[in-house]
Order: sequence, then C-alpha cells, then structure tokens
Amino acid sequence: MSEKKPHFRKLKYDEIDELHSWFKNQTDRVLWAGASFLRPSVKSEMQRLMTIGEAKGWKREFWAMLAPETKGLIGTFQLAFYPPARQATLGRVAIKPERREQGLANPLVGFAVERAFGHKAVHRLELNVYDFNKQAIASYQRHGFKIEGLRRDAVHIGGEAWSSLVMSQLRHEYEARVGALD
Repeated sequence: MSEKKPHFRKLKYDEIDELHSWFKNQTDRVLWAGASFLRPSVKSEMQRLMTIGEAKGWKREFWAMLAPETKGLIGTFQLAFYPPARQATLGRVAIKPERREQGLANPLVGFAVERAFGHKAVHRLELNVYDFNKQAIASYQRHGFKIEGLRRDAVHIGGEAWSSLVMSQLRHEYEARVGALD
C-alpha cells in the first residue's frame, strides 16, 4: 500500500488568512520569511508581494502544498526567478504548525527544487536559512543544497542577532543528483 503524496498548486489570495494564523508572533514571522516580515502583518505583506508578482526583472511564484486526504493547506513556499542572472531563490518555506515533524519538508523542498530547475534558464537555485534551524538545513542538504557562507548577524530580533547561511545548488549538481536517483 503506497502512501498518498501531497498535492501542489499556486497559493490563492483567500489562503493568506490561514497562512497568517500559522505565525503567532514576530519571531515566527521572521524565522519563516526573514527581515521583510518584521512588519506586524503577514497578510498585508503577502498580498503586496503576490500583487506585484513581477518587479525589476524578478518573477515570483507562491505555491501551496495540500494534504492528500483533505486538500487543505499544509505548506507553502516561494520561488523568485531572475532570468538575467539565470538564478532563482527559494524562500518563505513553511509547514503548518500541527503538521510539522511528519516528514512534509521532504516533498515540499523536492517539488520546489524540481519546479525551479524545470525552468531551463535557471542555472543556480539559492536560499538563506538561519544557522540555528538545523532541521531545515538538513532538509535542504538532502535535496542537494550546499552551504556557501555565513551572513553574520543578518537580522536583529528580540534583542538577539541571528546569523543565516547562504545555500545553493547549481543545475549540473541537480542533474547529476536526479540522474543518480533514476
């Protein structure tokens, strides 16, 4: 008997309220989406980002991961593509709080990487992750990301300075990894 896999589709505006409920405080918001979410409202920032979609050469895609049994929202991520530099950025990765610790990051990150490199122009996929978020770092490494460097004291929150890691994967690394899995 095979386990049902989550389904993916573009995030809808009417799901922003539910997404907003996943983040109880500023620390949760910044852990999820970085310093741009030091503002109090996930809802208004997400609406702004989804509305502008394309800005100064960047094209953003917001994705929803749905539970196979209910089709309810259980995860999200954003891909931002910058074709002039042949790069994409993975960000705003989140799993619904009550669905964490269930292995859902694996299909979410796997789909995100596949989607990014599905764009033939993408040579490099990168992300930033806080250096204390060991589970996320391990998940990204399982999907072929390599640590490139440390952004020291990248954001200040609650009287603390958080550092983040820059991680990336290049197209030839992705193709070699996927080829090895076949």
